[in-house]
Amino acid sequence: MRQRAAPFLFVRSGAVRVPGGGRRAAGRGEGRVLDPPPGGVAVALGSRDGGVVRSGRRYPVERWSGDLNAAAAAVAALGGGTLVAPEGVFECDGFAQYEGTCGFHLPAGVGLVGAGPGTQLRVRPRSMTAAQRATIPAASPSRPTNQLNVVTAAGGAGTVFADFAVHGSDQDGALYNGLRLSRIAAPTVRDVLVRGIPGDLNSPPGETFGVNVYRSDGARLTRVEVDGRDDAGRRVGAAGIGTNSVTDVELRDCSAHHLAHSHGLAMWQTERLTSWGFAASDNGGPSGGHAAAGLNHERSSRCVHHAPRLGRNTLCEVRYWSDRSDTGGHELHDLVMVDDGPLDIWLSREQHTAPELVDCPPPVYTRN
Repeated sequence: MRQRAAPFLFVRSGAVRVPGGGRRAAGRGEGRVLDPPPGGVAVALGSRDGGVVRSGRRYPVERWSGDLNAAAAAVAALGGGTLVAPEGVFECDGFAQYEGTCGFHLPAGVGLVGAGPGTQLRVRPRSMTAAQRATIPAASPSRPTNQLNVVTAAGGAGTVFADFAVHGSDQDGALYNGLRLSRIAAPTVRDVLVRGIPGDLNSPPGETFGVNVYRSDGARLTRVEVDGRDDAGRRVGAAGIGTNSVTDVELRDCSAHHLAHSHGLAMWQTERLTSWGFAASDNGGPSGGHAAAGLNHERSSRCVHHAPRLGRNTLCEVRYWSDRSDTGGHELHDLVMVDDGPLDIWLSREQHTAPELVDCPPPVYTRN
């Protein structure tokens, strides 16, 4: 059997770390992976279930010596397309892109396809600047949100993001988000792992998101996993997958687990969301601002979940909340509890309509 090659580590400005710990500058014609690890650049651009990547033109990141931000900017200038990245750790310094809000910026029309979870994106540990840290809002009654992200993809339509991982890193205790999709029409996210994104509350600004689908109507997520544990196994995450001010979202076989402070699937002002097989378990702290629901609906309507797998979420398994008026059209089908606990469903005082239950365990309702 052929021995698996050691992955390459690409860093900002095109410098390349080579196996064995050496480092050299990537000058003209250098820094290219001439013999990539198995499963690297030659990754097929179709999904594992036969889907088709819609961004037609494909560009290996090695053309830009492994500098992902430089590659993304160049492809955007060429009119868009899909970046193809091999296995390796792509690392940037701080949150310097997109007006100082993210580590990696994928402009409108630029997608990213990696080689699986071995294609890792992260911010270099302890590289957040004082100016970037100053943008993190303090807690206040208005509950402003944290705008820092490891990866921000913004604008465009039909862009594909697949087969890579986003990892958190220590920024001296500062909080930030993972992958943000912002104002993209009908994006596709497939086979993406987000791990160890730090948060500290179940409401802003301490509520950060592993994946945040923001004003990206028609988003399709398949096999997206948010693991709230960092690389040392400590539970650090807040919310898993968030859908914010969005309509017509579909999630298939996605999951969020071992979050320390917030909900597995957090829906805010979301309309017509449908999920199949969403798994949310082992989320939340013991009480108060750290407790979590598996499925949390806030000011949301017509959310339908088929065969969700829930259990060991510390607040409740499913929550419906509104501070304005009753919302309706919610359904739960074929729900499975992964533990022996009850199917506890919380309804806010303004939420008078319970969800329609089809082939689910007997519910226990709580009004709060």
